[in-house]
Amino acid sequence: MVKILVLYDGKAGHLTQAMGAANLIRTRSPQPVSITTCIAKPRVKLFNRLTRLLVTLLPRPLLPLIKIFYSGNIASEPADLVISFGGNSVALNVALKRYWHSSNIAIGNRYGLACKFFDAAITMAGETANPHSVASHIALCKTDPHRAAKLGREFTTTQPAQKPIWSLLIGGNGSGYQYQNSDWQKLAEALVTLSHTHGVQWLITNSRRSGCASETTLKQALTDAVCLQTYFSGEGNLGDIEAIMAASERVFCTEDSLSMLTEAVALAKPVVTLRPETVYRKRVHSTAVEYMAGQGLITSMAIADLAEYRPQAHPVLKSYEAHLDEIYDQLARLIQPITNRRISTFADSAVAVV
Repeated sequence: MVKILVLYDGKAGHLTQAMGAANLIRTRSPQPVSITTCIAKPRVKLFNRLTRLLVTLLPRPLLPLIKIFYSGNIASEPADLVISFGGNSVALNVALKRYWHSSNIAIGNRYGLACKFFDAAITMAGETANPHSVASHIALCKTDPHRAAKLGREFTTTQPAQKPIWSLLIGGNGSGYQYQNSDWQKLAEALVTLSHTHGVQWLITNSRRSGCASETTLKQALTDAVCLQTYFSGEGNLGDIEAIMAASERVFCTEDSLSMLTEAVALAKPVVTLRPETVYRKRVHSTAVEYMAGQGLITSMAIADLAEYRPQAHPVLKSYEAHLDEIYDQLARLIQPITNRRISTFADSAVAVV
């Protein structure tokens, strides 16, 4: 049994990518795999740089001291492989690797930590000078297509529709995307137009980032004839995104959330991404969106043009699953999970931890 520990800082987007890597290994490994998640939040984020320095300097017996810098129920049971995403948990990732003699994976920025501290470092484009680098080209996500398909069937059974269903996932300001009231108004008008033009009903869900203005505008414009169901965070009802997407023939989503976008792409459905008038894309986000569009995995549109949307066949050059296969092949060359060697636990140490 290969034991995987997933570390994350409580942010949903960080969890989805770390769990995506863990599930990637679980579904393709010839050995049985168990996955445990652990929330590890820095007590004081200002100490992150100090923590990252300490994990490179402390002798192995003192590494449990790193736990002092984190709140949460830090795992003491050793794992064969530690996976994390982001700067808030990367130091703990290295500390556990060194102390347990485990393998480890960092996703995204290593925040100045040398590549020698990681068995694999996953980034979009890869690092040519890093022998432990893995180029993913796409973001990872925790979506399980088989589970999602089951949820979609259950959804359509309990809420049967008389028309084809299209779904819309709405995010909000972030990653360089800035929404104005005019964007929400154009979006609402386009949804009504597309419903009438193509004879479809919408399933709509948003996020806490969407804001009250978007909900108010959409509620005023969308009728029961246009929408089969809406799930608004302001009403405390977010819905099951996987079920909503799986129940739909086509998935539309705002382009600001790479996690949300990737979850849609993972279901191998036609995906249309929507951007507001004001966009100052961050480099990594922009690269990911442009790459997926180039591969035929998404169709990227401005909200202002949505009313003119016409379904068209877009050949997919490389499927999301094919990308996952390539990522796993790279990981398999770098990581040899330890299954027979006894690994020390934090409990073995005489150093007091909190």
